[in-house]
Amino acid sequence: MCSPMLDPSVLPVFLLAVLALAVVPGPDLALIVSHALARGVRAGVWCSVGIAVAGFLQTALVAFGLGHLMQRLPVIADAVRFVGAAYLLWIGIGLLRKARHAGERVSATPSVIDRETPPGWVWRGLINNLLNPKALLFFSLFLPQFATAAAEQVPWQWQIALLGGILTIVVMTVNIGVAWGAGSVRRAFNPSGRFDHMATGVLGLVFVGLALRMVFQEVRAR
Repeated sequence: MCSPMLDPSVLPVFLLAVLALAVVPGPDLALIVSHALARGVRAGVWCSVGIAVAGFLQTALVAFGLGHLMQRLPVIADAVRFVGAAYLLWIGIGLLRKARHAGERVSATPSVIDRETPPGWVWRGLINNLLNPKALLFFSLFLPQFATAAAEQVPWQWQIALLGGILTIVVMTVNIGVAWGAGSVRRAFNPSGRFDHMATGVLGLVFVGLALRMVFQEVRAR
């Protein structure tokens, strides 16, 4: 008889913890909601896909031990953090400049808005999550607590991979629901071109805020 890949006694607790974590407001939800309000449901959903890709990559990194390496060498986490913050700040400033110039030429709405593409939204979600070392440290501290099946029967790396996959899929499902809700609010108000320009500015402020948060957050494990 085949042994289960995961310890059945901890799985219900794991699922409840993951669901609770998924609905807690944070930088990922802020990114999704702001994109869905500014660009529509599709933008929020594609951001969710990018965040999910980051989740799968972080799971693989934890399984190969990079999370523990970052705990032992905080300088690596700091370097990743500052690179990620600089990139988010660059995106935010670009959106603010775009909103400013678009506001001067309201008739140019299509040329401004249509520059946003699904690959770009996926990339933003991916980078916002992947270049946040706090997210990787969370994976490396959270997942091993539930990898309690007998190691001689199920390798620890396989347990981490399965747990991380479940976490990522649950979070992505919640994120897509949030994107749909925020996008529905946008549709209900039938926004004009001026609204889109203002939303671009707000989106830029969100990215600047995410960059500042990443700079000043504490990522070293205690």
